[in-house]
Amino acid sequence: MARLKREAELLRSLRSVQEITMLVFSMSVAIAIGVFAVIRVLKGEYAFATHNFIISSLALILFFRVWIYRDILRTGLLISGVCVVGAVTVVYVGGGIDHFYWAYPGFIAPFFMTNTRNATILCAIGCLFLLPKFWIAADPLVFARAIIALFVNLIFGVTFSVANNIYRNNLERKVKTDGLTGVANRRALDEALRALVITPLNQREEYYVLMMDLDHFKGVNDRFGHAQGDHILIEFAGHVDLRVNSIGNVYRYGGEEFIVIVQTDRAGAVALAESLRASVEVSRILAGHTVTTSIGIALLRDTDSADSVLYRADEALLKAKAQGRNRVVMSADDFDENSVKVVA
Repeated sequence: MARLKREAELLRSLRSVQEITMLVFSMSVAIAIGVFAVIRVLKGEYAFATHNFIISSLALILFFRVWIYRDILRTGLLISGVCVVGAVTVVYVGGGIDHFYWAYPGFIAPFFMTNTRNATILCAIGCLFLLPKFWIAADPLVFARAIIALFVNLIFGVTFSVANNIYRNNLERKVKTDGLTGVANRRALDEALRALVITPLNQREEYYVLMMDLDHFKGVNDRFGHAQGDHILIEFAGHVDLRVNSIGNVYRYGGEEFIVIVQTDRAGAVALAESLRASVEVSRILAGHTVTTSIGIALLRDTDSADSVLYRADEALLKAKAQGRNRVVMSADDFDENSVKVVA
């Protein structure tokens, strides 16, 4: 239990890239604009100074909001709003188009702080308020330059944001996907279990961990070759994923071992495991050879760590193999009867 608490505290203390980006950006804005505010006061430009103080103060407030509450979604949107509003109002308060250059950082920043849709909407609204000022104060050539500059700025922001999201999603998918079977890998499993174990049982549903192992897989590899072994792993993973996809998640634990995490009760976990065992046995994954699997089940308890629940599932799996393989066994700590299914 003590280890679980330490692990949970460590996870909660780690800050994401988005949090760090917002912290650095908001503090930088607060300091930089605050310096401008002081300069404006010394020059007697009190309206401009007031504007700068407001923007600087808002940035500082948002810094502490991220630092204390770690709410990056709403805070990112608020930071984006401050950037756009600040870039627009500085033109009106500062006396016109001479301060147009603030639109560049002000309209680009939202694409780093919030999602593409929100950033685009905010910048479009900002343009609607900013362009009339140019229409009144500038000659046609300056107005045309302003429109083109803002348009290019917006296109760059949208393009960068979309490309970054695609790259990040693809990278995350590759990092968390097993290269051979296409199901989630050990890294994804570790993250999923950590997320569950730090959530108190009274705040989540009941989860069970099924550890599956292909019976006599080494013998299959030796007899049919590693290419056929890989084929069996791919077909087995796809077979299990197809039947679990709507109710749980499948992970490759290592070698011929796979993990299924499913949100259900004890009877549901046993029924699912038995259904998977039986369907694998009749699936004919390898032509002319019967492939079977042994399955160990463990309940994810409130006092569990990721390691402890996997340990109990592994113990149940070893019992299934010791009892003859091709069967389902519930962890002795989670069920009164060791063997749920015995195959003669």
